[in-house]
Amino acid sequence: MSAQLDLALFYQMQQEDPKDLAEISNSARLLRTLQMLNGSGVSQINQVHSNISAVIAASGTYTIDCGVLGNNLRDTVSFTTVKLISILLRNIGSSEATSVSFGPHTTNGFADPFSGTNPLVEIGSGGLLVMSAPENGWDITGGNDTLRVVNNDGVNTAGVEVLIAGIGS
Repeated sequence: MSAQLDLALFYQMQQEDPKDLAEISNSARLLRTLQMLNGSGVSQINQVHSNISAVIAASGTYTIDCGVLGNNLRDTVSFTTVKLISILLRNIGSSEATSVSFGPHTTNGFADPFSGTNPLVEIGSGGLLVMSAPENGWDITGGNDTLRVVNNDGVNTAGVEVLIAGIGS
């Protein structure tokens, strides 16, 4: 299997004050492009796991075993991951759960990119979380390689999209 990940993030903000007589505005732009080609070296990946539109029950948890992932887009073949390079998680939102939390699982949690006792990142409705370490990645060690996505809503289901790119064997 061959893998490639092209990720481009563009953010632009402009603020104008209609009360001013002069045309005064503030603006900010951020553009970052990350391209990782097929391989197992620096800034490369050879495995991609994607679960499009996973549904998490109210107050439920979606568990991701980073040590053995499958390519759910194409087939059910699993691969052994030795380094995690990029993680993308989107809370689909709309009329579903208001937020989900993402981080290491309480059992055999993958804590490498996180710190603290029980670190979780909250992602609001429609929110997007992108984490990437293209130079060295995060090492996957047996027994400490599980992530979780927790639905913070006790009534509604949560829809999420997950993409994980890494180096595997």
